[in-house]
Amino acid sequence: MVIEVAYYETLSKDILAASLVLTTIVSSRTINCLFFHPLRIFPSPWYAACPSLPLALSSFLNKEPDWLMFLVNQYGDGVPIRITPNIVFFYRAASLRGIYWDPQCNTKSRMYGHETLGAPSMFQALDGQDHRALRKVLGGSAWSIGSLKNAWESRFDSQIRIFVSKETVRAKNKEPIVLSDKVSEFAADIMTMVSFTKPWGFVQNDRDERSCNAWRESLLLFGTAQRWRFFHELWWQSASEIARRECCISDENFSLEQPDSLQLTLEAKLDGEPLTPTQKIAPMALRIQAGADTTGTALGCTLLLLTTHPRKLAKVRHEIEAADVEGYLREVVQYDETREHLSYICACIRGTDMTTEARVVQQDPDTLDKHPDDFSPERWLHGEGKAAKMEAGMFVFGMAPRACLGKEIALLETHKPIPEIICRFDIELLSPGRYYVRGGVAVNEGFTVQLSPRKETI
Repeated sequence: MVIEVAYYETLSKDILAASLVLTTIVSSRTINCLFFHPLRIFPSPWYAACPSLPLALSSFLNKEPDWLMFLVNQYGDGVPIRITPNIVFFYRAASLRGIYWDPQCNTKSRMYGHETLGAPSMFQALDGQDHRALRKVLGGSAWSIGSLKNAWESRFDSQIRIFVSKETVRAKNKEPIVLSDKVSEFAADIMTMVSFTKPWGFVQNDRDERSCNAWRESLLLFGTAQRWRFFHELWWQSASEIARRECCISDENFSLEQPDSLQLTLEAKLDGEPLTPTQKIAPMALRIQAGADTTGTALGCTLLLLTTHPRKLAKVRHEIEAADVEGYLREVVQYDETREHLSYICACIRGTDMTTEARVVQQDPDTLDKHPDDFSPERWLHGEGKAAKMEAGMFVFGMAPRACLGKEIALLETHKPIPEIICRFDIELLSPGRYYVRGGVAVNEGFTVQLSPRKETI
């Protein structure tokens, strides 16, 4: 009994000592963050200035953009807001331009340096010089809109024909269609085509190929910077594609009508030497995920907004029909035809957000207007001067040296299937689904419609 009492007394003392140590650590950190930290001069709620938990929790609850907008509304007087002990949030487009174009600021936060996004790639390059060197060998003229149109647009058309054929069958059978998934699968086929010449078959086989969409199930962990399973799968798929291509290259009869992204990566040299296996695989894996899902989300959101705003959908349809009567549109609408003759559709696409930071930045009244949340394509049609000012404030693709390398592919993709879907089908909304942001990744989920064929061709 005496031993037992002594044991519990010792345990109580240990618990008390541990509690005092923990209290001292938390208190000293809180005092340091609030009163002595270099970032103490920036406005912030005390609970965000001390731990980084609130930002992680907002991602966990799918409320990151909402929480950031709450902070902007509470503390936003033009000064950056402190959102964690070591991070300040710049929400004005004018500030971002100055930062992103300053060579001294071309260093990414350590937040991007871990391997949550898979093995290190150009996107995760923290040092500006490392990023510049990789971008030089992996980028280039092949990613310009002119090169992409010449090399790939006709192949995009083939995928659009398959897509339309598949959805026509469903429409005639009165099958509900989860349109948010179908346009994401279309975007995935486009990215795998550009990457490996032959698409993986999402549209043709009418299913998720190689578990590419399974990554969304891991967004909860991704949002809190944990390792997620999807990139292991995509890493090995990319490695397998590279191994097959290298075997083909060893065959003297191997040739490609048009070099794809994989071929350009294999031929790239850094400081006169071929890229390492990691440097080859990492950009291929990240390019498929980043390029496919963001574009798929943009396509789904644009169609959802048009479907839930019937008057604007009617304006889009009238614009397409008028251009068709004038003979401006081919059987599959071309990118240049959309840009030149379907200005209202272009305005609809330009008004669709894809990422959380872009969404917050673009709600700055100095960028758009007093009602940035409204779906108002008309704001882009009030003169080139105003449109140019708004375009300069857009952060969808980043900017300056860190701008998205796949921007032109995304623009080429989004300007083609939307007019095709709208001109060929009547769209009845069954469920708007939900749009949420988790871990900085925007997801359009469960947007379900009933399509009815309007006509077979333009």
